[in-house]
Amino acid sequence: MGARPPAPPAPAAPGPGELEQLQERIEAFRSQLREALARRAELQTSLANQRAAPPTTVDGPAPQPARHTDTSDKRVAP
Repeated sequence: MGARPPAPPAPAAPGPGELEQLQERIEAFRSQLREALARRAELQTSLANQRAAPPTTVDGPAPQPARHTDTSDKRVAP
């Protein structure tokens, strides 16, 4: 029969202050995550607003196509 692989080493006992250091790092990561999520929400809102708004030019809103209005008199004589 084959030999069993050695058991993984037992985790080392935590050093002084290690738990507090890990908690500080976790809180820093959480803060960065909150900021990133807030920024993502801002970008998504901005993008949604841009897609919903009509296109604009440097001088203002894009001109709308002219509507053809027929001014000829189409009444039929009796």
